[in-house]
Amino acid sequence: MNGWPSSAEPRLNSPRRASADDIPAVARLLNRARQQIPLADSFTLEHITLWLSRLQPPAHRVFVIEADAEIAAATVLEENEREAEVTYIVTSPDHQRHGHGRRLLQTAKHELSTAEVLAARVQPTNGPVIALLASEGFVSDAELDERNWALPGGWRWYSWRAAG
Repeated sequence: MNGWPSSAEPRLNSPRRASADDIPAVARLLNRARQQIPLADSFTLEHITLWLSRLQPPAHRVFVIEADAEIAAATVLEENEREAEVTYIVTSPDHQRHGHGRRLLQTAKHELSTAEVLAARVQPTNGPVIALLASEGFVSDAELDERNWALPGGWRWYSWRAAG
């Protein structure tokens, strides 16, 4: 054993900002996860790709994690002056349960500019994501549930507030 990963072990990179070259892979990842994320059925792969390509920092940022030269996980962060939202956070089925979602959430919290609140919408049946959010300090947020428009399927808001 020489300390280098074998070819069978996934090579993990730290979360990084997505580049324009990453957009098609991120779009495919979002499209495959459409049953677990708030993505309308009418939002086709072409729509997703176009939407991602038009996102402009600093209000919108996309972060990715690579494993073995493919996008294994991604998150889309949308931020305004007071609030930010993890619009999407997805992990490829082959790369789930490896801590990628946690690392992306930690990156999103670290990357906040002026927002005091980071929010995420989750289906109430998505226990793994609810547990992940709770372990990262997110709590169920009835105020956001009431203030924002309801999504089919009973989506619920969770929020994390920056200390300070």
